[in-house]
Amino acid sequence: MAIHSVLWSYVQDPAGQGVPEFPGRLSMSITKTALAVVGEAGSGAGHDKRHALGVAILNDPGRYEGRFLRAIAALDDGSVLADNAAGDTALDSAVSSVFSDMAGVAAGE
Repeated sequence: MAIHSVLWSYVQDPAGQGVPEFPGRLSMSITKTALAVVGEAGSGAGHDKRHALGVAILNDPGRYEGRFLRAIAALDDGSVLADNAAGDTALDSAVSSVFSDMAGVAAGE
């Protein structure tokens, strides 16, 4: 299953029946990253935006799954989403790599 197939499966079947374990893994990865961000010291560049997104995710992780999936899919070279084969470390890294962008932190902020 190619990256677009996984994305399409998720968009068409958000309950994940086509790729049963992926939505749960993605939600857990987003939550794990949000917990780390909320626990960060509060003085870094863009911290307020990252913190606000982290809190919002912790309050309703399901609301952000599709958004993070699309961001990851847009940047993925096929190693994270292809065949849903990526390990949790790769998925965590992908979520972390787009977190600041998803929070609206501008480059150099």
